[in-house]
Amino acid sequence: MKKYHSVLFILMLLFISALFNQFKTNNFPPRSMHQWRQTDAYSITYNYYAEGMHFFEPKIHNQTSTEGKAVGEFPIIYYIDALIWKITGPSFFSARVLNLCIAFLGLFALFKTIKLLLNDYFFAFIIPVLIFSSPLYGFYSNSFLINIPALSFLFIGWYYCLKFYYNKSSLLLVVSIFFLSIAGLLRPTMLIGFLPFYAVLFLELIGYFKSTIFFKKTVHSAILILPAIFIYGWMTFTKNYNAANNSNYFLSTIRPIWENENIPLVWSKLSFGMFSEWYHTSVRTIFCLIFLWLILNPKKQNKFLFFFTCSIILELILYVLLWFSNFDVHDYYLIEFFILVPPLLICFLMYFKQNHESIFYSKSIRAMTIVAVCLSLFYGASKTRMKYDKKVFFLTEIFLSEEEIAYWKWFHWDYDMKSKAYEKVTPYLRSLGIKRTDIVVSVPDQSPNITLSLMDQKGYTSIYSSDENLHDYLPKFIKKGAKYLIVKDPIILENKKLATFTKEKLGTFKNIQIYKLPSSKEQN
Repeated sequence: MKKYHSVLFILMLLFISALFNQFKTNNFPPRSMHQWRQTDAYSITYNYYAEGMHFFEPKIHNQTSTEGKAVGEFPIIYYIDALIWKITGPSFFSARVLNLCIAFLGLFALFKTIKLLLNDYFFAFIIPVLIFSSPLYGFYSNSFLINIPALSFLFIGWYYCLKFYYNKSSLLLVVSIFFLSIAGLLRPTMLIGFLPFYAVLFLELIGYFKSTIFFKKTVHSAILILPAIFIYGWMTFTKNYNAANNSNYFLSTIRPIWENENIPLVWSKLSFGMFSEWYHTSVRTIFCLIFLWLILNPKKQNKFLFFFTCSIILELILYVLLWFSNFDVHDYYLIEFFILVPPLLICFLMYFKQNHESIFYSKSIRAMTIVAVCLSLFYGASKTRMKYDKKVFFLTEIFLSEEEIAYWKWFHWDYDMKSKAYEKVTPYLRSLGIKRTDIVVSVPDQSPNITLSLMDQKGYTSIYSSDENLHDYLPKFIKKGAKYLIVKDPIILENKKLATFTKEKLGTFKNIQIYKLPSSKEQN
């Protein structure tokens, strides 16, 4: 019977994946929302694959730093992707599917965790499905970013921590800490999900919690401190590595609210824009009502779950304050908010199971819950599909506004006209004799790696410069070894001051024009 439910749960995840059109988008290159950040991840993977599997020497295509050396998050997933590519060759599919498989494992671990806590298969199915129904989760679960894998490893760590509590086996705590450490290395802010364990240990030590979870205080304290040591060690490495290679690209510091110069604008974008990517307003309202009910009835809750939930809420508030400036457009920073969903709902449901079983097992309430989750799924599927496909999903017009649909139609049209050619241009560049290590200048591109990584070409973009002043900084790039100019927008070429740099045209691929740059001597 247990295997039957597990198989059914996996089949449900596959169905939702199909609903979100992931069977198709698994074959796509980094595209759509935050293509900028996705291509950074793809770039590191490709450079591992093409330039030797040197784990502690991650590189990107952009050459602003020394040889493109730069690092942010712990690159274990990028490294595994590159290892797979050594067998299959470079593949968008394998990179996306690896992240999706990790997401499935995380949701499956959450399914088993909820079953252990509530002893109820219905809600063990519902809560992970509700998480998957989020447009944010649906889009990034098979993207190139490591945020969802980090969350997934956190969920797996939670499961083994619960098994440790039930079985009283310190080995299970070690397994839990292993997965929690991976989560924190990938995304240090995932500490939000296991800092409460430190607080529980402290409260046990001072006698506030009389029941014992950590029954070997010295041993368990030493095990619990390991994630903090690993994360600190990696952050020290990234700081030194980036400093040694003159890289200042990857963010490794906070961006607190007190340093922001336009707090109302960022708050408006967060409240009325980005939060709609997390969940529909109705779902967020339900979460708020459940939270208020818990706060107003603290004595009626399971004290550990209540403490765990409240701790995460306080940590999320601190998280928003510390990284406030990133909440203007970076919707993936909201992935940390999924940490709250399971404990919040489990704490709420645990109360009714223990005190009002008739409500907990009510068929009418469960039927309404199914309807609500299905609506959330359709909402998430509509928003996610529009981010990849200009074709309107049959439910899209019900769940999305005309303005949002119009925006995404324009977005896809603009991408097809200006940027899609980069996904296919590489063989043409090689036919012109341009090697991947030849330095190019790719414009316009206000990101470090979008066009460069899609072409698999080392070089520079206009991220730190102005396209209008291209003639001023091209000589600087030429002195750094730039040999070719690659242009996707002909408007740039109307600048007469560029005539010196566009005398030798090598070819045209769709809307992309390729020029051989003069040497420093030829300019003089």
